[in-house]
Amino acid sequence: MRSLVKQISESLTPFIEETFEINISKFDFQVTRKEFDGDITLVVFSLLRFIKINPIQLSNKIGEYLKNHSELVTDFNVVDGFLNLCIQDLYYINALKEISETKNYGFIKPNSNSIILVEYSSPNTN
Repeated sequence: MRSLVKQISESLTPFIEETFEINISKFDFQVTRKEFDGDITLVVFSLLRFIKINPIQLSNKIGEYLKNHSELVTDFNVVDGFLNLCIQDLYYINALKEISETKNYGFIKPNSNSIILVEYSSPNTN
């Protein structure tokens, strides 16, 4: 999800700068709640201290921009101050493909100075 947030933020930063003449590069994203359509949610409330506009209007402006200018966003919906973005399936397909092609994906070489705790399933966990 970190890559997705980065890509959307990079698309959104120039729009915010051009439209509202404010330089914002960090946005508040979260996973979309199950009862709403979408894959990732932009919390628009965190932008309101910089951009003085109705949160629903701001959400719609951002959603329209991303839908028309980002390859990732296929659709969006607004629930109060939350912009739920639908991400194109190809993003997930490419991410899974990259994972499958990466040897030892998910493994990291431990630092020689670090302490490693290995926890296993048992009735009395650590």
